[in-house]
Amino acid sequence: MSLAFVAHRGDSARFPENTLRAFAGALAAGADGIECDVRLDRLGRPYVFHDDDTLRLTGRPGAFATHSPEVLADLRVGGEPIPDLAAVAALVRAAATARPLLWNVELKPTRHAAALVAACRPALDAVRDDAGVTLVVSSFDPRIIAASHNASVSWRMALLYDDLLALHALRWLPASGGLDLHPRHDLVDAAHLTEYARAGRAFRCWTVDEPAEAMRLAALGIDAVVTNRPGPLRAGCDALRQASSAS
Repeated sequence: MSLAFVAHRGDSARFPENTLRAFAGALAAGADGIECDVRLDRLGRPYVFHDDDTLRLTGRPGAFATHSPEVLADLRVGGEPIPDLAAVAALVRAAATARPLLWNVELKPTRHAAALVAACRPALDAVRDDAGVTLVVSSFDPRIIAASHNASVSWRMALLYDDLLALHALRWLPASGGLDLHPRHDLVDAAHLTEYARAGRAFRCWTVDEPAEAMRLAALGIDAVVTNRPGPLRAGCDALRQASSAS
């Protein structure tokens, strides 16, 4: 099975994470898609940013959700502005005219799941209708998956997890049989796939930067790996395949 390489927060080993520069750099490096994080500002507008506090990435402390659009416009991540969701959607749609792409949008945990889903709909619904884009919306937060179902969205959904206990949520999540799974890579083996595989369900593992681990997952039939180093990881996997064929 062909393994897709999805750039984690863009080409985040080379460029400031979750910025337009990182996403463009990932696609230029040959990534099959990009992954980004989304959270809301003080006015309920969706931005692409990982942390719940802006200190680590911008040097300015404060909860992201308390910042206004004016404040966010002045902040920089490694010299790059913080993009809103619409800007990333436009980049993905433009790039997908040249080749098919996967866009994995992670919605960050929140007590306001319905508001987050509603705020993201204009940008995500527009991309969902593009033939060249495979849109997958993921979250660690089952409340967001449930809120998306209640809003009758047309997006493909995925549950993120770094602990097997999180899979207990599958018992009550709506339409859980059609839900993709995004596990931490070291949780996945043949037994895990046998237990949780369903018809039409995709598995995408995070975060994989070592070619040997990517090849192990590919041999199991994993659909995609999320990586900080899309270019080097693909090159490393190609080298391992060539070495295996020559031996």
